[in-house]
Amino acid sequence: MAGFETIALDVDGGVATLTLKRPERRNAIDMTMRAELREAVDRLVRDAAIRACVLTGSGGSFCAGGDITSMRDRKPGIEDARERMRQTGETVLALLSLEKPLIAAVDGPAYGAGFGLAAALILSWRRRGRGSAHRLRVSG
Repeated sequence: MAGFETIALDVDGGVATLTLKRPERRNAIDMTMRAELREAVDRLVRDAAIRACVLTGSGGSFCAGGDITSMRDRKPGIEDARERMRQTGETVLALLSLEKPLIAAVDGPAYGAGFGLAAALILSWRRRGRGSAHRLRVSG
C-alpha cells in the first residue's frame, strides 16, 4: 500500500507492517506522521484480509516521541497545542480500538510519546485478554 511520506504500510499474508519512516529524526512524530498514522489505521480497519498488524520503526530507532523541531516551527499558543493533542489522542484511540492484534516491534530506542505508544500497545494487548505473560523489557 503506497501513498505515505513518513510511514510505510506493507501487507504480507494477512499481516500488515506499519513502519515509522523518519530515521533522520529517529522516527519522531510530526503532524504529517500523525495524519498518516490515522489514515493507515483506517485502512487496517477497512481491510478484512488484514488479520494482524506490527508497528515498528526504521533506521535503528522505534520512535523518539514528538518532533520538538516541528513543534517549534508551528504557531505558538494553546490552540495549536490542543490541536496536536487532539489529533494524537484520536490516532492512539483508533490504534487501541483496532479489533485486530497490534504488536509493537520495538527495535531500538523509544522515548517520550514513542515509549508511551509501545507501552500502550502492550497494555492494550493484556486488557483484551489475549495473553498473560507479556513483559516490557527496558535495557540500557
